[in-house]
Amino acid sequence: MAQADGVNGSVADGLVHQPSGNAAEGSQNGQIKIQRKQRWRGGYPTKGAAEDALTNILGSLGDGEYVPPEKLTYGAYVRERWLPWVKANRPATTHDTYERQLRRHVLPFIGGVRLQQLDASRLDTLYLRLLEGDEAGDKPRKPLSASTVRVVAAIVSSGLEHARRKKLVSGNIAKRSDPPLAQRRRGSVWLDSELAAFLDSVRDDRLYALWRFYAVSGARRGEGLAVQWSGISSDAGTVTIAQQLVRVRGKILFVPPKSDAGHRTIPVDNETLEAFREHRQRRNVERAIFGDEYLDNDLVFCQPDGRALDPPGISQAFQRRRENAGLPHVRLHDLRHGMATGTLFDDGTKTELVSRRLGHSRTEITSDLYMRHVVEEAERAVSERIAARLRSAG
Repeated sequence: MAQADGVNGSVADGLVHQPSGNAAEGSQNGQIKIQRKQRWRGGYPTKGAAEDALTNILGSLGDGEYVPPEKLTYGAYVRERWLPWVKANRPATTHDTYERQLRRHVLPFIGGVRLQQLDASRLDTLYLRLLEGDEAGDKPRKPLSASTVRVVAAIVSSGLEHARRKKLVSGNIAKRSDPPLAQRRRGSVWLDSELAAFLDSVRDDRLYALWRFYAVSGARRGEGLAVQWSGISSDAGTVTIAQQLVRVRGKILFVPPKSDAGHRTIPVDNETLEAFREHRQRRNVERAIFGDEYLDNDLVFCQPDGRALDPPGISQAFQRRRENAGLPHVRLHDLRHGMATGTLFDDGTKTELVSRRLGHSRTEITSDLYMRHVVEEAERAVSERIAARLRSAG
């Protein structure tokens, strides 16, 4: 039986003979004296793997980070410990996203694995399976995009980091895994002429003020739907974003903005303020029709009876109006992108001001998302100027 140098721990036939209880009481003649209560831990495929495990165990003993073996599975940990903690300490949207992604894409594959036996290679295999899909299996699964797999990987890593903090595992093995590199989505934005054509096509729409507000403010979908009359100042020409509207498991909820920076006051132009005034006149008529049955949430944009609008439903309504106008496909969220890139490139506005308007927590986020597009547009403009000079010279 081999014995590790200078320690009272041994390896034989793929088993680790490890101490249990308190770590070391002292040392004598180069030997570490450990309490006599001991435990055998098996399951290592080779003697070398067992020796590595022994080294890690002894190292964690010295660091005070030793985690006793436990039969808790990854699935049980997620369902019984981590997700309840997320539900109690994070926004409802975060819990809903985590639960849905784990239930669909993670737990069916590694939910039965013991938490402490989960390793980076298992996670790499999981991510590869998600990328490839399995449309020919008993339960067909479509391949996921690299971006979606990276979202899944980030959720897994967050959960394992929580387990590390709670000393259920000695480290976060997700940090040693290799999720796929996400391809940057080339965002589609309308030309100014196309955006103007859209706004002209919806000029008589009941929600015209909302479409215009999205176009000029860069507000997120839920932020626009949660704007209140008390947050609009006609004198200052501003709109305050103080909350957002989201749908979680069929329920429409008011929640805080995504970050502290998301709570902001946005200057708007006079035409947008005029659109708000016209919208309020229409809303007053609707309110009078419903009388006592009207639900007053002080919402600027809502259903005729005062109830909140459904966020996914607004995206669908936008697409119907876009199609009716015969315009190229963009998402409602791309109006936000269009405002950002157009302001940065055409107007030369400082990144800090655009970041503040968008409600980004750091200017680096704004630069990372939009500056590449701005540089590409600038390079294209240079090419056009060179071509124009050649034409004039000819």
